[in-house]
Amino acid sequence: MNSDMIRDRLMAVLVETLAIDAGEISDATLLSDISDDSLEITEAVMEIEAAFKVEIPDDVAEKLGTVGEIIAYLAAHEKEP
Repeated sequence: MNSDMIRDRLMAVLVETLAIDAGEISDATLLSDISDDSLEITEAVMEIEAAFKVEIPDDVAEKLGTVGEIIAYLAAHEKEP
């Protein structure tokens, strides 16, 4: 899956999970700007893991600050079907 496909899928997960408008999100968007509720962010990470069939360790998830960093992580840890 290329980064555009990952971005589109990630945006769909974030929009669904965090009830936000996709137009408000770019690669530079900080997760803390999307939601300051740590429970919502944790739920979003769990949904991302499910959607991409990947496990994101807690210590790594804490360091993924922007949408672009999440996309890069998912691209690097993508599992082949």
